Amino acid sequence: MQKLLPLILAILLTGCDSLKSNGITFNDLTVYAPRAGSRVTAGFTNIINKSADAVTITSISSPQFNSVEIHETAIINGVARMVKIEALTIPEHQSVALKPGGKHLMLIDPKKFITEGEEINLIIELSRNETVTLSTSAVSRF
Repeated sequence: MQKLLPLILAILLTGCDSLKSNGITFNDLTVYAPRAGSRVTAGFTNIINKSADAVTITSISSPQFNSVEIHETAIINGVARMVKIEALTIPEHQSVALKPGGKHLMLIDPKKFITEGEEINLIIELSRNETVTLSTSAVSRF
């Protein structure tokens, strides 16, 4: 029985994770450690919706930052500007890339100095009152 317990636990945890994510996966999550003196940094990921329904990210937060927003770089009157996206919808069976120069995460006002290698946690609220928690280590921008 003791040999089966880890296998049973792994199966149960895998099942719970897929329920929590509602068919949404986040691949290649990257968050830059803020530069010295900077109050903002960026994050990137590829969001894949494997479900038969569109799923909306309604909010993102982090215990390490006072605010996390999704922005999109847009050219307005010939000038590149960041525009806040209030809710990001990932259509059924499609993906949305958060990447430099396009849609991306803005992590604003760190609660303490964050160094390379430090764990960053993101709490993502999805439509249908579902929550996904992601973790990654902060990486150098260079």
